[in-house]
Amino acid sequence: MVSLLTGLIVGLGFLLLIIPGIIFTIWFVFSTYTVICEDKKGFKALSRSKELVKGYWWPTAKRVFALVIVTIPLSMGAQFIPYLGQFAYMILFIPFSVIYTYLVYQNLKEIKQGEKL
Repeated sequence: MVSLLTGLIVGLGFLLLIIPGIIFTIWFVFSTYTVICEDKKGFKALSRSKELVKGYWWPTAKRVFALVIVTIPLSMGAQFIPYLGQFAYMILFIPFSVIYTYLVYQNLKEIKQGEKL
């Protein structure tokens, strides 16, 4: 019984570290774009990113995690080709990631503007 309780407590402890991190990642994934495109600064940029995600957390999370699922194997594969693999990854995939995330940001902005009309 103690082992089960210990496992539950330890497991919950790990979840409390991981789950809030995932939540914050999704909330604030667009903060850089709010700085660049909307001239928001500091906490206003974070708040704006969270506002865009509000009501669309799961669809946003799915898109971000899809990008992560593609990124991890490519990044790991690039490690097997010293220098050239990492260089190719940076040149090809990082811009793709930025553009993909920007398009999700723009889509949410359009949705939110449509709701306010």
